[in-house]
Amino acid sequence: MAILGGFGIARFTPTGVLDSRLDVPSTLVTSVCFSGRDGHDLLVTTGDHEDPTLGGCLLRTRVDVAGAPVHPARI
Repeated sequence: MAILGGFGIARFTPTGVLDSRLDVPSTLVTSVCFSGRDGHDLLVTTGDHEDPTLGGCLLRTRVDVAGAPVHPARI
């Protein structure tokens, strides 16, 4: 879950307890998603950056827990 106001990204347990937090060099995280063959790449889009010359960014990192699998769309 993206946390607005400079706190980054948080992961919560099914009961709603904060499990972990990832700091992001931005006060405006706009979206997060998982990617990669194994689902362990976390992509984060931001509306700003601590370095104002960069503006909004797409950031990528590896995480220890994979995202939920997504089934391919049918055409």
